[in-house]
Parts: sequence; structure tokens; C-alpha cells
Amino acid sequence: MKARKVLSILIGGLLVIALLGFTGVQAKDKITVGVVVKTMGNPFFREIAYGAKEAGKLYDNVDVIVQATAKEGEIVEQINIIENLIERGVDGLVITPQNSKGIAPAIIEARRANVPCIVVDTEAQDVEVDSFVGMDNVEAGMVIAEMVCEKLGGKGNVAILEGMAGASSSILRSEGFRRGCAKFPGIKIVADQNADYRRDVGQRVMADILQAHHVDAVICCNDLMALGAIVSLEEAGYRIGKDVIIGSYDISDEILEEVKAGRVYVTGYHWGKLQGWWGLQFAVDMINGLPVPKRVVSPHSEITKEKVEPYLEFAKMLKKYKF
Repeated sequence: MKARKVLSILIGGLLVIALLGFTGVQAKDKITVGVVVKTMGNPFFREIAYGAKEAGKLYDNVDVIVQATAKEGEIVEQINIIENLIERGVDGLVITPQNSKGIAPAIIEARRANVPCIVVDTEAQDVEVDSFVGMDNVEAGMVIAEMVCEKLGGKGNVAILEGMAGASSSILRSEGFRRGCAKFPGIKIVADQNADYRRDVGQRVMADILQAHHVDAVICCNDLMALGAIVSLEEAGYRIGKDVIIGSYDISDEILEEVKAGRVYVTGYHWGKLQGWWGLQFAVDMINGLPVPKRVVSPHSEITKEKVEPYLEFAKMLKKYKF
């Protein structure tokens, strides 16, 4: 999605807020929206929460509650958090599901309680949601893979580190990686394994892969896994950015420092702050009886050394942001 289109949608959303009093829709005096992200230990989900909190500041009557599990994959705990928020009487929910199918019971309960439910980043399956906001993970994954393969000159061994099993973001982004690599006959995918979106698991899985394969590039579904993989690659004697090309996703300050240093070739950015912003705005609109789009595709960008600085500044600010 081009920046101009993103801006036009944002402006349109602000106009909805400004004109609410003239539409005949009776806005609630006080609104509470629960924002439930996978974990605050992952910078991307902090960014989604940041976008929602900042969007909430546009309204005089909206309170935004941010909650998360301690780490990714804790679907039972995430469901408990959502059920508790419903019991507390929240008016709306914005959720990034731990598991696309596993989240269904919580969303069903929200619908029974007439609580609007906006899903962002990771899709929910086998259940109807009021709106979904997220990027085209297949397309985004293809772009990163193509950039890495072109950097390799179209030939070499590639390892893929997927995220959490059962999460649509991992399933689709990894499919994009495979499609991108398939465009280069000289590229061979020698390993394709889940590493749970975690640094420690990424390090362990990469070490296991290196026991069986030489790799020329590693493509990861998020930057935490990439940072873990780098440790194992260096322990195996690889010179990062020279002997092996790294492609990743998300924009933690750590990965962007690696991009700036020329060690990580590219990391993808899927505008989490915009996903959180739209998620919060759509929840408030639904609470106030306004229509919202059923599905919105958010933009993605690819960050290399030449354009890393503004993203790095933002990532450093986000790390210090108080929720």
C-alpha cells in the first residue's frame, strides 16, 4: 500500500471521529477497550500496543487497557486474559491471537457478550471476527526472500526459521519465503523449521541446522529468531554479512543496529503502530454504532542499511515508551 493511500485512510478515520457528533449516532460517555497482544517482550507487539494507546489519545472518553502473556504461544493464558476483560465489562477488544485456531473460544465469548472484536496481525480461523487488520504476509515474505536470493547472486543454500506453529503470520510469511526462493533455480532450501518467534529457540534450531548443512543465507520470520541464529552462526565460524546473508522481519533496535552495521542485509517492517491505531479506531467506531471495514491490508516496507536511521530512532523510542 502506498504512503499516500495510508495517509488518506488515516485522514478519513480522523474525519469520522470529528464528524461523529453530526451523524445521529449516540456516542457512549465512557469507552474502555482492551488491547491484548501476544507479549510485550517482542518489540513488534509493543508497537501494536503503542499504536492503540496513541490512537486512544485522540478521544476524550476512551480508556485503553493493554495486557499480554509473558511469552508467545501461551494461548490458554491469552484466553483467560480476554475472558477476564469481558467480565470486567470492556466495551471492545483488539487482539493479536497466539494461535489462529486456538483463539476461537475467546472470540465466540466476546461476540456472545456483544463486545466488538478487532483482530490484528495474526488472523483468527474457524470463527467470525468483526474486522481484521494485517499485512499480506505472503507478499511481504516473497519480497524479503527475493532480496536475499538476489544478494546471493541467485545460488546458494538457504535456511528458513518459521515462527510459532499455528500462527497465520508464520504460516503465510514462510510460504512467501518459499515462493520467493523458488524463483531462483540455483537456490536450495536446506532447512525449514519452527523456532517459535523466540531468540533462544532460534539459537538452538540454528545450531541444529548447522550440524547437518552449510548455509549461505538465513531468512527468519522475526528479528528475535534472527538474533538467536546469529549467535549460533558466529559460534560455527560464520562471518555475518560476509559468509552468510541474513534476512529478517520486525524492527527491534537490536536488529536495526545489525542492519546499520551491515551485518544483517534486510529486515521487513509491517507497520505495527498502524495496525494498532486502526484496530483501536475500528473498535471505538463499532462501539459507537459506526460501520467498519471487514478487512484492511496494512503496508509493509523493507529496511536496508541505506534507509535504516529513521526506523532505528523510532525503535529506540518505542523501547522506552511507558504503557
